[in-house]
Amino acid sequence: MKTSPQTDWTAGPFDHDRLDAYQVAKEALLRGERIAAKLPRGYGNLADQMRRSLLSALTVTAAGAARVGADRKNRFRIAKGEAGEAAACIEATAMLGLVDEGEAAEVRHLLARQCAMLGRLAR
Repeated sequence: MKTSPQTDWTAGPFDHDRLDAYQVAKEALLRGERIAAKLPRGYGNLADQMRRSLLSALTVTAAGAARVGADRKNRFRIAKGEAGEAAACIEATAMLGLVDEGEAAEVRHLLARQCAMLGRLAR
């Protein structure tokens, strides 16, 4: 049985491995990819934008964890913006009737959690 990154997580050698915001971003990336893969022909731009923002939310969160001071806070603010952008893309797929609203809501919930954590980290 395959488990989610949140349930089988163990501490790793990197600073970001200890961040819950990073773990949530990994789960959002995996679930968001499933949504992007379902989008019909003609919505490639939306799928690409969604994938880029989900991946950026993950990687910039990791980058922020390795920084200190104002640079750290700035990275977390940027990651929060990327997570918000990803949430808007996910919302658009549901609004357009391209994916199940429940599936989209689950990913948006993960991204909202990530944004809340990043907001605290950016203070």
